[in-house]
Amino acid sequence: MQLEAVFLEKTAQQKIALLAALCRRAHAGITIADLAEQLGITYQRTYNLFQELNADLAELYHQAPDEMRQRLIESAPETISLDLYTAQQFRAATAWQFFNTVVQGHQPNLDRFCDDYFLSRSTLMRKTAKLRAFLTHYGFKLVYPSMQITGSEACLRLLLQQCYWQATQGASWPFTAIAEADLSRQYQQFPRVHTSLLAQHMDLYLLAVSRLRMAQGHALDHQIAAMLPNANAYFTAAQFPRLTASQLVFENQFIAFHQAAALRYGQIDLDSWTKRRQRLTTATPTAAKVLQALQQDLLNPDDPGYVALHTDLGLQLNLLRVLACFLSLGQDFCKASDFDTPPKTSNRLNQLSMRVYTFVENLPHTPEYAVLHQCAHAFCRFATYVLAPTINANDAHVRVKVALLLEPNDILHRRLKHFLDNMTFVDRLVGSDALQHCDFLITEADMLLAPMTKAFTQAYPEASLVWDLDADEVDFHHLHQKLTAMRASRLVALSPSLAPDD
Repeated sequence: MQLEAVFLEKTAQQKIALLAALCRRAHAGITIADLAEQLGITYQRTYNLFQELNADLAELYHQAPDEMRQRLIESAPETISLDLYTAQQFRAATAWQFFNTVVQGHQPNLDRFCDDYFLSRSTLMRKTAKLRAFLTHYGFKLVYPSMQITGSEACLRLLLQQCYWQATQGASWPFTAIAEADLSRQYQQFPRVHTSLLAQHMDLYLLAVSRLRMAQGHALDHQIAAMLPNANAYFTAAQFPRLTASQLVFENQFIAFHQAAALRYGQIDLDSWTKRRQRLTTATPTAAKVLQALQQDLLNPDDPGYVALHTDLGLQLNLLRVLACFLSLGQDFCKASDFDTPPKTSNRLNQLSMRVYTFVENLPHTPEYAVLHQCAHAFCRFATYVLAPTINANDAHVRVKVALLLEPNDILHRRLKHFLDNMTFVDRLVGSDALQHCDFLITEADMLLAPMTKAFTQAYPEASLVWDLDADEVDFHHLHQKLTAMRASRLVALSPSLAPDD
């Protein structure tokens, strides 16, 4: 699922795709025909989109259209922010304007909104149909007469956090009631401040959403999870005098729980792992029980990922976080992974997805596990998302083995080796038998004289590449395309349990 498809018209989505194609191009001189082929649309349509895109960017960057065109096609498109342009397109979309008015508007009124944006009610209903479906998927109802979204308050805040983040990616601050700098200064005084800039941004977005909802009279009315330590330093009675003592506790606890249960990546030492695991286990004791059963029953000892599931502390902690969220919130909820579903996956991940689903089905049908049974497909997708990097890293079928048959020259070939080693699905083969085991060959013109090399390139021309000593960005881009296409050809369509719901 892409949030652009929920809020934006088709033209806006295509212009974003066009700018993305321009920003990731490997060299200057790309043509409208090249772009049309990449986007899969007609030449004339691509030309018209380019003209509109150029006008949008000229306005965004306060630049003359002719100057922007030169900058876009001849200079450095990477100096143009795709995130900033995407945020602009969201702000201009009727569905987003309505959504933002519902969330941030002061005493929003349907008739006034329609008058301000020159819309009839029927047109508004049509333009927000996908938004209604999106909200319904997570258990919310969009009430047009009162311009409100009804449903679980905690889950709604997570949805608002994700929507505003996906729409802006931090390129612009979307909240008008509080300045980012003011909130950031307050955040630095909190007992838990993440070192990751992304994690800090996500915390700030949730804090802004929570402050906004509380100011509008939508306080949390129950405790999300068991009490966590240091969960009383985020909001004070002086800031929100209308909140009851219980509501203030629930609000502080919610932020503390989010900081503990949001996914985190990177290395973690045993002491930190023990403390964080204890916090999550205290908040949701059932999560630790399910994780232990998952470690025992999900994979066999000879399966890829089995060792990681038992020894990778970061992976275990993230799975515990996934379980804690479902068990505490009591329903499916909006999360970043919902906007990051690939069109295809490996057979092994399809099989893993079905194993996770079977694992959930085999849990006792008791109130303790009711939410996992109720959200089996959603939990399955999220757990598979967390496990995927470990499984893919060990999935030999979708890895591409690349043989390098080059004249010894560490200085000239260092960049190529570094490039290949940083492609997560590539195994670089060296040695005399590399040609016998590789899927793809990179060699030099002089090496083609060797009988085995010549035979390989003649038999598999599409799996061979003659490398130039003066290789530039175009050559690296070409190599990346070839290897990515080879891997993609081995992937299969998502299984029903992995595919996002309509």
